[in-house]
Amino acid sequence: MQTPKALRMAEMTTYYGYEVTVVPCRVRLEEGSLTVFYMGTETQEYAYIGGEKGQGHYDLRCSEDGGRASLHAFPGSTFYEGFWTVNGDSGMWRVELDDE
Repeated sequence: MQTPKALRMAEMTTYYGYEVTVVPCRVRLEEGSLTVFYMGTETQEYAYIGGEKGQGHYDLRCSEDGGRASLHAFPGSTFYEGFWTVNGDSGMWRVELDDE
């Protein structure tokens, strides 16, 4: 888990069945909260926003698509990994922060 920064560039990898998708994203890390921003297939920006439920454990929601997700990271890691669900579909995802 990194120290709080206003906004970081990152890469988001989603896993759904046998499909793997990699897209650029932005991550806002603030004390006690995390937001992941990315562009959807219809050029709409989505924001998964949530609070820290324990050190490095985040519970996220997306108002644009009704999605829920979790992300988890070890102290000092640039990788956040977790689970997502949207409209009955679910999978795993990984967000890798760019180097500072």
